[in-house]
Amino acid sequence: NPKTFTVPIVNDSVEEPNQSFSVQLVNPLGGATIGTNNDIVVTINDDDEPSGSPGTIRFTSATAGVSESQPNVTLTAERVSGSTGPVSVLLSTANGTASAGSDYQAVSNAVLSWGNGDSSNKTLQVPIVGDSNEESNETFTATLSAPTGGATIGSPATTTVTINDDDVTCSPCVADATTLCLAGGSGDPNRFRVRVNWENFQGGTGAGFAVPFTPDSGFFYFFSPNNLELLVKMVRGCGTALNAYWFFYAAASNVGLEYEVLDTTACVTKTYSNPVGNFASFGDINALATCP
Repeated sequence: NPKTFTVPIVNDSVEEPNQSFSVQLVNPLGGATIGTNNDIVVTINDDDEPSGSPGTIRFTSATAGVSESQPNVTLTAERVSGSTGPVSVLLSTANGTASAGSDYQAVSNAVLSWGNGDSSNKTLQVPIVGDSNEESNETFTATLSAPTGGATIGSPATTTVTINDDDVTCSPCVADATTLCLAGGSGDPNRFRVRVNWENFQGGTGAGFAVPFTPDSGFFYFFSPNNLELLVKMVRGCGTALNAYWFFYAAASNVGLEYEVLDTTACVTKTYSNPVGNFASFGDINALATCP
């Protein structure tokens, strides 16, 4: 059986280059011999902060999301690679598809401050302005600038905030480029409305384009109509022990996905999400308990 040996590492607080030492096998006994892999080099990676560095300020994430009905979205900035001396940055918002005043309250040159030796995260809440209008999800950005105390701005210096609309209009589904209408076995071809939004690895977002297939199923594509990337379907489970409509999806893509399924008859919405990097296949047999 393989044998192991532990070599203790001595830590310090001095910033320095990575260092190495070697371990060799010697003096075999009992008639054994030493093979060709008789030594290894161990590298000790330095993880000490630069001495006297005021550090770098950046957002903890390049994206953030909030439901329209929530009062605020919290933005978080962090100080890394040093904490010497007091430092500060300014945070300001800018419109994307969301408009300051009607969708969120603008922030102009809000100050985030760190004291000497302070490397804790700092947060700022941006108020969200809700309404009762059904609309597309909307975005705005927040940017860090004007560092003081010798600090620098790191990446991401800007975060994109998505305000997710959660208003529901309970009228029959109307199919369009980004809306798929399904019967789900109900007999009403416009009962269930399905919409999908995507997010790529670079943080880009958009709406999926709907391709009807059968009364109970359809496809979505994100980048090319020749590349169908998502199958969705509704199944009527009424009369079973679960007594619900079932929702299934299967993706031939690993972009991030947000699904919204609306029963326009019962005025009930169900949402699902799939993170970036995951190939999704999912079924919910309790999706909508809205039979018949």
